[in-house]
Amino acid sequence: MAQVLKGKITQVIGNAAVIRPFGFGAALTPPLPAQSIEVKFPSISGTDHTHPAQTVTVIHPTLAVGNDVVFALFEDGTGIIIAEG
Repeated sequence: MAQVLKGKITQVIGNAAVIRPFGFGAALTPPLPAQSIEVKFPSISGTDHTHPAQTVTVIHPTLAVGNDVVFALFEDGTGIIIAEG
């Protein structure tokens, strides 16, 4: 069963972050990944310009040391960052 907790990012490693959960003293999580969201922009045609469709992958929430986040942590030590806190 998962625990949903809130904490503060202490370290950012690529698209993952180490978090200090509130209320757990000096405990730290293993690096937890942030969600990847695909944003699709349709093609646009105007009088002089045509832009092809584009797909952009966005990491959500933005990971920065000191940010508060909400995350899910599973019994096996894995988890995912859900939202900014």
